[in-house]
Amino acid sequence: MRTPYTFALCILVSGAFAQAGTLDPSFDGDGIAICGFAGLPSNGQAVAVQADQKIVEVGWADYAPEQKFAVARYNTDGTLDNTFSGDGWLFTPVNSADAEAFAVAIQADQKILVGGTAFTDLFYYGFGLVRYNTDGTLDASFGTNGKVTTLVGGGPSQSRAIAVQADGKILMTGWSYAGGPDSVGVVRYNANGTVDAGFGVGGVVSVGGTGNMDAYAIAVQPDGKIVVAGDSGFVSAARTFVLRLNADGTPDASFGNGGLTTASMGTGASEGFSLALQSDGKIITCGRSNSTGNYDLILFRFNADGTLDNTFDGDGKVSTALTAGNDAGRAVAVQPDGKILAAGSRDELGTFGIALVRYLANGTPDNTFGTNGVAPSPTGLGYGICLQADGRVVVGGRGETDVFSTWRYFTDAGGTGVDEVLQPIDASTIYPNPATDQVVLSYVLHATAAVTCTVFGADGRMVDGYSSKAMRSAGQQRETIDVSRLASGSYLVVLSAGGSRRSVPFAKQ
Repeated sequence: MRTPYTFALCILVSGAFAQAGTLDPSFDGDGIAICGFAGLPSNGQAVAVQADQKIVEVGWADYAPEQKFAVARYNTDGTLDNTFSGDGWLFTPVNSADAEAFAVAIQADQKILVGGTAFTDLFYYGFGLVRYNTDGTLDASFGTNGKVTTLVGGGPSQSRAIAVQADGKILMTGWSYAGGPDSVGVVRYNANGTVDAGFGVGGVVSVGGTGNMDAYAIAVQPDGKIVVAGDSGFVSAARTFVLRLNADGTPDASFGNGGLTTASMGTGASEGFSLALQSDGKIITCGRSNSTGNYDLILFRFNADGTLDNTFDGDGKVSTALTAGNDAGRAVAVQPDGKILAAGSRDELGTFGIALVRYLANGTPDNTFGTNGVAPSPTGLGYGICLQADGRVVVGGRGETDVFSTWRYFTDAGGTGVDEVLQPIDASTIYPNPATDQVVLSYVLHATAAVTCTVFGADGRMVDGYSSKAMRSAGQQRETIDVSRLASGSYLVVLSAGGSRRSVPFAKQ
């Protein structure tokens, strides 16, 4: 008989009343962790959280004679993890010329995928993908000695995003140039790094328009459909686009116009750099627009059919001017309670600072976060965002001296570092563990409350379609969760009620 996993209560009193939207001083002493890469200029671009809540940041470093993929891993306290490559960081030359990493994903088995742009053997830049074992060594079972390069569209191509399907197949997106305007490129790889010939045409989907179409983000819906976001048109009149594909790579005719929808703030450019999927099937994009002169941070929210969602700030559009200069949204995440976090940069009279803004589910600023919804702005540029299982938010990017920098902030979704002083939830157990088709979460509720139950994947992100909220009475309660659709791997169930959180891990066979 399997023994249920019992969560051990841990209280950190010093963080109990930390304000949402402030830096977390338990993270490397001041909320900011830095990896200097032996003094070489480096640029962090994306972050992800492992099942053990260690943080992986990727980008590139100027390591003569060419730029190389750069990866750093931090412990939960913000120190570099010396179990990773011996000192917490590494460089990887992908080929014989510059390589820049823009994306990271953690597989269910905790292997690390890093993707970006790398030189191919065909004298063009193309998609570059590297897989590491958990200790930072290259995974020799993947591609050629852990590396894969792919030329997309017959000409120079660049990749910006990765997503991993439930079956372990890997998606990359970006754009390619073959003599005309840029076209969106999407490639699917088998788990061993070979191109999946059953996807699109020979493993590749290309989508073009009358102007450039550059993709920056990709995600997979619970039903297997693939969502890609970026911007289309030429620079001065770019529009944010969302493209949805069926699982085989064909356009999804039920979405937008033949699988494609676009939006803009008005005149000028409206560029899309990131996307997030809500549990209700709605899609959020994040970027920037200069429709009012200088660039402002923007969000669009689309319904599941591709139309703009007019319950989101009245018209599906939100624009936030953080400064009198140029601001940008580069990454977006959705909390389990439906609040939306957008990260990027803000121009403080020529000095750039981190932008982190939180919105309510209806698109209005959340005044309980930072100051009027805006967190303090240390110097740097934010490019990536992820949520830890305890609710704290991590932003990754470049610090003021061209170094990898990672910022961690408190949120009120458990990010205070406590599981709850008041303890309205007690005695959380989960069984069976490991699970096959379903798990049962058992707990005691000390007062009637609205209980939110959310499942997080091994990468620290909420699993789409696995979040619920319902009123529960005081006493012994059980939540049954259907996990039959989940891929094998490690997961975390997070219970929230009355400001209390309980986090219980389980494995899916």
